[in-house]
Amino acid sequence: MFYIDYALEKLNEIRESLILVEAVDTELKIKLEDIIEHFEDQMGEHVSTARELNSSLTEMARQAIKAMQIAQTRMA
Repeated sequence: MFYIDYALEKLNEIRESLILVEAVDTELKIKLEDIIEHFEDQMGEHVSTARELNSSLTEMARQAIKAMQIAQTRMA
């Protein structure tokens, strides 16, 4: 329910806003798109409890933050 009612819409908004990221770092945009796609795949295959959802959201956030940190280091 969470994914269909809320997360799908928000992920699409994030995906659309990645065009701004592409202007700065194409590699980061691609990495963030991959992270979102992986999360969506997990939602369809492996997430059936609130605990699994929390774990998947946490992992997606961790990967996104790490990708942004790497991009920031590359640009410095």
